Amino acid sequence: MRLLKGARDSQFDALKQTLLAHEIQENVRILQISDSTVQVGSRPAQDIAEWDRRSKARGMILTKADNVAVATCNLMNEHAGPCSVRSTRPINDTGITYFELSILRDPHVPPGGGLDGAYAVGLATHAMAKFDGSWQLPNIDASVFALVAVKPPEYEARWSRRHKAPSIQVHGTQNHVGTSGEDTTLARDRPFTSQKTVGGDPVSLIRANRSLPRGSCYFEITIKAVGKSAGESLGGNCHVGLCSEAMSELGLTGNWTHGSDPRRHEAWTLCDNWNGQLSVSVFGVSSVLDRVTEQQRMKQMRAKFQQFDKDNSGTIDWNELHLALKELTICCTDDEIGDMFAALGVNKDGHIHFEEFVTIVRSKAATGTLFHSKSSDWCLNSFFGVGDAVGFQVDTIKGVARIFKNGILLGQAFADLPDVVYPFVSLPKTGMTATITSEISKAIHSKSDLFLGGYRKPWVEGSDFGAEDRIGFLVNNDKRTCQVYKNGALIGRAFERLPPNVYPFVTLCHTGAKGCLSFPPQPNPL
Repeated sequence: MRLLKGARDSQFDALKQTLLAHEIQENVRILQISDSTVQVGSRPAQDIAEWDRRSKARGMILTKADNVAVATCNLMNEHAGPCSVRSTRPINDTGITYFELSILRDPHVPPGGGLDGAYAVGLATHAMAKFDGSWQLPNIDASVFALVAVKPPEYEARWSRRHKAPSIQVHGTQNHVGTSGEDTTLARDRPFTSQKTVGGDPVSLIRANRSLPRGSCYFEITIKAVGKSAGESLGGNCHVGLCSEAMSELGLTGNWTHGSDPRRHEAWTLCDNWNGQLSVSVFGVSSVLDRVTEQQRMKQMRAKFQQFDKDNSGTIDWNELHLALKELTICCTDDEIGDMFAALGVNKDGHIHFEEFVTIVRSKAATGTLFHSKSSDWCLNSFFGVGDAVGFQVDTIKGVARIFKNGILLGQAFADLPDVVYPFVSLPKTGMTATITSEISKAIHSKSDLFLGGYRKPWVEGSDFGAEDRIGFLVNNDKRTCQVYKNGALIGRAFERLPPNVYPFVTLCHTGAKGCLSFPPQPNPL
């Protein structure tokens, strides 16, 4: 171990950067940094990510891939309770050790959500012996130091019967369906019946009856229209998203997106493009305001096709189409590509020509419009039409919202949201129906609980964790303390006076859930 002192500020900054590079490249570990002191030691032997086959719940399946140990919950009975597992060996007795734990859920659960119940990640001593069932009862196990997921607050998305335009009728068994037009009724598996225009301006607004809860929650809105099939354009100016408390006070009828209308500052929405046309940004043009003729657009499209036609065969196969869509940042699943090939009469082993490529890109790359105060084209495939489920994962702690389309994440759409927001929709025509649903299995509480010394207590806001979140534990084995990180960002110091010889461990609650253990490089201490 060496101690470096007395460097001047500029020299010290340069020294820190050099040491960071050495830490990665030359097996050196930075132990401590102060204003003019850097304490450096050798990095101990590489920690091995491996779950212990002798210290796990019955039926739990253990695998390993790419230096990540994976434990899969395989409960025969969901009522049997949680199942736990710990690592094969304890972390190092000296120095600093960093490891990460993450929990994966079913594919339909979006990243960051879905850990209701008693999921836990953290540290356990050799004395921990209860791997089947719950260990989280008071005083049952003082050998566990963990973050425990908290069941999110109940939130059921319903349209408000008070905060809506007069032309919107709220119906459905749980007030989750809103239809624009007084005489329009909803029939299962058949077209809507009669339409009626109410007033001179058919634009009608409605919000949910309750604001979103503190924490992170998820809801979906699906729009249908009389006489239109799934996937067809809704005709433009259809908005789904969020609004503030002030929107109701300012009025819920009429066109609110133009001019000096103050309501345009009170909503955060995704709007369907007027006809779902392909944004010219796909072809490297910076803005839809740039006028590109159809001939020029097709020329640019052909250049893109030739770029993806790696073998210059004049066609592209399944893999080349995958590469093309990925490079265009178009969200598309294997099943959707399979459906496209089938619609074109081509199997997975076949090839498609340029004309078919154009058809596929046009069908998948249309952009929707993000709106808050003003509109702007968003990402590819953000256009939504009849029957598309537009999902919003909103974190009211951080004030951010991410948008999904038919279960596929499009990206983060909004930041700096107010503390109180409501699900919201604006229907521009009569005969349109908006259905809202929410799932508690995709929600998350604003904070997790700490379990230590046999007791469970709430921790700080922002300590929540959900599916696919990487929870990092930076254990100082000399000071017996542990700092906790979430996706690389420090949350805070969670544990002190840790006992020696502690093991990474995880608790899962649903069949198919996976607990992943890895030992990546520790977060940058600078």
